[in-house]
Amino acid sequence: MPTLRQLEVFIEAAGDCSFRVTADRLGISQPAISSQIKALEHDLGYALFIRRQGRNPILTGQAIELLPRAKEVLEKSRAFVPVSHRDRRPGKISLVASIRNFLLDTKLKPLLPDFLSAHPEIDLEIRQAESTRDLFDAFNSGQCDIAIYRGTFLPNVQGRVEILSHANVTLYASRPIAESLESGELTMDTVPFVLPRQDTEVFRLLGQALEAAGIVPRQIAGYTQFPEVLAEWVIEGRGISPLFEDHLKREIESGKVRAIGAPIYRVDTVMVLRNHALRPEAAPFLDLVRSALA
Repeated sequence: MPTLRQLEVFIEAAGDCSFRVTADRLGISQPAISSQIKALEHDLGYALFIRRQGRNPILTGQAIELLPRAKEVLEKSRAFVPVSHRDRRPGKISLVASIRNFLLDTKLKPLLPDFLSAHPEIDLEIRQAESTRDLFDAFNSGQCDIAIYRGTFLPNVQGRVEILSHANVTLYASRPIAESLESGELTMDTVPFVLPRQDTEVFRLLGQALEAAGIVPRQIAGYTQFPEVLAEWVIEGRGISPLFEDHLKREIESGKVRAIGAPIYRVDTVMVLRNHALRPEAAPFLDLVRSALA
């Protein structure tokens, strides 16, 4: 009979159509992803992916039909099994942390292999939150113990709130564009901007901050939901963009990229904890987060 973990891995893999990408996101090995998928296929009696050597797998017709049902089953299971009912064996703890993408990929994920090896008593599940709203929905519904994000506000939730650090968002440009702005060859009305996608909360927040700074982007060279892509576009000279310094740290230090003006706004890095995450057994992971995001 299929397990909830098999369904969860299938849903994640179906969204990526790349077992390697799914493994990286979930912080587990690629063979573990393949093993879960094969076990699910065995239990169901049919293939879920068409595997092609040297190319990404694609979903079968039966997998496409299964996907919405699998999501429904998983959501119902989470609603009936609150976080507080998980494994509480002495000396061990199960934790679920929901973390926004950039913080997970750049700050925490590189540290997890060594941490998990050193702390086998912590059963840690990391869930990557696509938006802050998704993160809070998961926290408020009891689907996670820990929520970590960057934002300009503190949440109205039942839990302990810690501000771990602050970060500034500043407009950055490649050196040639920065020099053209300094010389007057380009102005804020004529310089190209690259921005987050218009349907994202980040775009709305940045738009308000830019407007407050008296800046109205008029020449838009591109949109993307990925800050890493925005950073690459800035480096390539495609346009200027509001970003965190740690998106472009090496390029700033080398002089390839320059800040344009003062920071346009500041955000806090915030960790919110349910009571379950305040147990002494969870302390090593909380210390890791505080150190990594300080």
